[in-house]
Amino acid sequence: MASEQAQAWAGMSPAERASNPAMWAEMTPEQRAESIGLTHGRNAGNGVFDGNTPRSTYEAVVKGLEDGDPEVYDAFRPPDLSGEYGDDYNETELIGDTGYAPGGEEDEAEAHSEIANAYNDAASEGFWGELERVARYQTEPDREAE
Repeated sequence: MASEQAQAWAGMSPAERASNPAMWAEMTPEQRAESIGLTHGRNAGNGVFDGNTPRSTYEAVVKGLEDGDPEVYDAFRPPDLSGEYGDDYNETELIGDTGYAPGGEEDEAEAHSEIANAYNDAASEGFWGELERVARYQTEPDREAE
């Protein structure tokens, strides 16, 4: 689960972020990667469905997530750094966005791996959480009349 700092940053509006640069400065590169991953994941999860999605699809997604159905998990692609598509956000961009600068005797490759793992874990958490939130919202009983 993403750190409290990363969750707080990801939950801020752009204006709130702009007025709070000290918070970003105090975060580690891994926490920054988590924040970026949560934001990317939530944005992607929010964009899965459109105005033409039938209620039955939302219901199937909610049930599949509750049951841990691999078919549901395989039907969607959360953001990641796999490089599967050429224009996807990538590890080089992430490392730059986190402000990571090698120093001391740390292993740079290991640090990059930890930052990338923090991003991928948080992006997945944000994606599935938002996908479930949207699907549940659309299946609420009072939404049937709309």
